[in-house]
Amino acid sequence: FRSRVRSVLNVPDDEKLNKLAQQSKELVEELNRLSVSENFMQNVIELKNQIKDIANKIQKVNKVEMPTGTGIKIEDVLWQKEVTCPVCSHTFITNNYRSKSLTVLKKEDDFHEIYGVINPIAFDIWVCPECLYAAKKEDYETINPEVLEKIAMDKSMRKKAAGDIDFNLVRDYETGIMSYRLAFMCYQFRRATFAFIGSLHLKCAWLARERGDAELEKRELKSVIENYETAFSIGEKISGQISEVGVLYLIGELYRRLGDSNMAVKYLMKVRQNPNADSDKAIVRMASDVMDNIRKEKNKRN
Repeated sequence: FRSRVRSVLNVPDDEKLNKLAQQSKELVEELNRLSVSENFMQNVIELKNQIKDIANKIQKVNKVEMPTGTGIKIEDVLWQKEVTCPVCSHTFITNNYRSKSLTVLKKEDDFHEIYGVINPIAFDIWVCPECLYAAKKEDYETINPEVLEKIAMDKSMRKKAAGDIDFNLVRDYETGIMSYRLAFMCYQFRRATFAFIGSLHLKCAWLARERGDAELEKRELKSVIENYETAFSIGEKISGQISEVGVLYLIGELYRRLGDSNMAVKYLMKVRQNPNADSDKAIVRMASDVMDNIRKEKNKRN
């Protein structure tokens, strides 16, 4: 094993790194299956710790330049934390981002923010690489026993959905999008609100947009609308980063993006009529601007 490590570190290309990662995973699995003397197990634990140290060194060797051309590396933005999965007790390393290292280059009309380094929402969902339990980092570990059991029993479905995606690796668009799909599967057991699920679909749509997957983005935007409309229809309280007025505006903007200008105007009008509109004047102005653009587009077509 140490010989393989030295070989890879001398020539750090992606193919060899991936091969080493797979071989290392198999080795750890073999070590975990051994049942021998206490002294030997102590040596096994020591070797496993050495494997973790070497994995960290490999990650430092495998520096990935961001597409901005700024020379900023992923490791300049991310920091690692060891987390124990509450479902299967597997301990893994999760990557978190330093907010101060991120710069917003552009804001789109549906609140999508484009960053100069990484998109932080790709890292907002923690995923256990062993059982694929997924949830937002804020409530990852707060899960009651009854729900935990249901999520554990649904492991095979998550494995089927994720295929061969490896959540031990640093996130890209594919793993970012899949992390949200797995979160949807887990939150169905946690009585999450429709508004909350809608917010997750919105972030998944943004990742799909950045990836250039128009079809997936369209499906996710429709799911955003469906969940938020259901939330309003049952009188669900809207909470989170986007206010109730903001959500009304968002639904209108998403309908516009999906080509339904009539429904877009319907919701944008609700923004003005909402009792809390005065406290969200910026959103009201945005709604007015979008309605003006819709009218201009209609006039051009006529």
